[in-house]
Amino acid sequence: KVWTLVLLVALVAAPVLMSNFLLSYMTIILFTLVGVLGLTVLTGFTGLISLGHVGFLMLGAYAYAIGVTRLGLPPEVALMMSAVVPAVFGLLVGIPSLRLHGLYLAITTLAFSHIVSASILAGCKFTGAGRGISIARPKMLGVDLSSDRVFYWFCLVMCILAVLVTLNFRRSYIGRALVAIRDNDIAARTMGINLVRFKLLAFLVSAALTGLAGALMGMYLSMVSVES
Repeated sequence: KVWTLVLLVALVAAPVLMSNFLLSYMTIILFTLVGVLGLTVLTGFTGLISLGHVGFLMLGAYAYAIGVTRLGLPPEVALMMSAVVPAVFGLLVGIPSLRLHGLYLAITTLAFSHIVSASILAGCKFTGAGRGISIARPKMLGVDLSSDRVFYWFCLVMCILAVLVTLNFRRSYIGRALVAIRDNDIAARTMGINLVRFKLLAFLVSAALTGLAGALMGMYLSMVSVES
């Protein structure tokens, strides 16, 4: 607990002590960690391999960008959309996981990411096609995120929340069920664990966290595009 506190103090003080160049790297690390935690839920806890998580990252980034620029939604609502939209698609991608395993599932998820990118590029003005969508850093809950320092602290808060959610998710009954599926799905089924429900739930939570990372990435770059 002491070392954790020291780490938190160092992370909070980083914008004051670091140069802008190093601070940019720290910001990238923080929102990337949110996406990594999403992949941890799927691959680390449940043992389902995904090579197409960039698809959920794109869906989250575009859900936020379209919500803010096309639909005129408040940034807070658009940020929620960046988690909800990938979560819905996570359920759709999770359906093949009920029958596919290992390399076959990995190839399916990789195909999904290509489908997402191709659909966005074919979306014309609504998705910005190849040009992407330009977005400005918003005011979130009354806080102006246009400053690099403030945006770093915002990403730090989101990262801490994602870590806490993932840790508590792992310790819960659902998390223990996912680990049981990872270790031996036949034994897990015998013990009464519903494989369909829990595998789909793993995809849902994983996609939501990854989509949230995509929205943070879009805010940081002030541009959402398939290429980025």
